[in-house]
Amino acid sequence: MPIDFGHFNLIKLDATPSTNTLLKEMLQKKMVQGPTVVWAKHQTQGRGQGVRSWISAPNKNLTLSIYSPLEGVAATDTFLLSAGVAVTIAHLLTTFGVAAVELKWPNDILSGSKKIAGLLFENIITGTQLSGVLIGIGVNINQTEFLGLPKATSVALSTGKTIDVEGFGAQLLTQIAQLLKHPMPWPTAEWLTDYNQLLYGRYQQVTLNTPDTAFTALLKEVDATGALVIENAGKTFSYAPQKIRIQY
Repeated sequence: MPIDFGHFNLIKLDATPSTNTLLKEMLQKKMVQGPTVVWAKHQTQGRGQGVRSWISAPNKNLTLSIYSPLEGVAATDTFLLSAGVAVTIAHLLTTFGVAAVELKWPNDILSGSKKIAGLLFENIITGTQLSGVLIGIGVNINQTEFLGLPKATSVALSTGKTIDVEGFGAQLLTQIAQLLKHPMPWPTAEWLTDYNQLLYGRYQQVTLNTPDTAFTALLKEVDATGALVIENAGKTFSYAPQKIRIQY
């Protein structure tokens, strides 16, 4: 029986510098029609959040990017969609036996306080509507050595098992397709609740880094706009992802 990849138009490559960059170029050249996935066995110059890179061994991990057109989605729901995708990945990792899965704001997924997956969202906004989204996903699957990256882990390291990368990817794409196709209105409040339940450091004192300083505060939650809500010296503050980072 052929594998169902969530009814995306699937483009599989042996290697590419960045699946997100390639998919964006294809969109700009109008080479993409409808929901599309670019999936590479080896991503040589993968992108993370901001200026960060995503380092991945060839043929051992999941590295792909999704494009999906959207209708009837308010631009204000951009973070809530990313929360839904993050929760979907976290739950799938748990079903594969990965222990202690948490979501580290804004775009990292952890197992036992080590990074196992990451997300990169690029939104296409038309007026007040979110008309499309590019979702870059990297999941460490069977890689067991991360030289110079002491806070990285993988499904294999967490479970002690080697798993089928394509099978994992197929399940993930099917679930994300179902999420994107969910009848409107989306259950965004549920996604946000689930995200906060998995939030790394919630209700704990954490160290936070800004461009100018570092300080400790109580991490309370992430709100519907994607801002991190903290309590410091009896006062509540919220910060956008570009303004602050959680140190771990």
